[in-house]
Amino acid sequence: MNDDPHPQNELDPGWFAISRFRPGMTDIDSLLELTKHPSWEVRWNAVRELKFLEDARTLDRLIDLFKNDPVDSVRLMAAQAIGVLFEKGVEVPFYRDADKSGEEIKVKVALARLKELKVDVSSLKDNAYTLLIPHELKSPEYVEIGYLMAQLVDVPFPQRYAPLTDVPSLVVPHQRKPCAEFRDSHPHGLKYRIYNSKHKQ
Repeated sequence: MNDDPHPQNELDPGWFAISRFRPGMTDIDSLLELTKHPSWEVRWNAVRELKFLEDARTLDRLIDLFKNDPVDSVRLMAAQAIGVLFEKGVEVPFYRDADKSGEEIKVKVALARLKELKVDVSSLKDNAYTLLIPHELKSPEYVEIGYLMAQLVDVPFPQRYAPLTDVPSLVVPHQRKPCAEFRDSHPHGLKYRIYNSKHKQ
């Protein structure tokens, strides 16, 4: 007797493949059940189908997968599906600040996201920050960290901006009091300092 509630022979082989082709199931209840399948490929495909359906009834299960699925690819697909619902106007509890504006919100969200990317941020007086960025991150993570660092600066670009690398520039000058600077390299990361307009260096 087969006790597996999701026997593979009941599913099209396409459910076990990661490709641009979609299995094409549109029944929400069946898709939600497949998000519990032991094969991560099946879960991934089920979540992708839920993303295309854009149905608010799937939010709770998508949040559960986003937080608890053991496979990074499934969690990422769940996050993308939640993002689609957010864009559609569905209230997502942990994205309440994502559509707001203002300097305080900008800094708050940037600091929280930097923490998710494993950047150690310490605050100094007058809204200055020291950031320790881990070595050996993926290239896209470094790009996102650079963008988030820029959100911590209240000085309009390019004022007080100086090159952060050893590549000399004909566009921005080296300055003694830049708004962002590289401080040091440590075995566990790269240290940068961010200064705002109120900070006296």
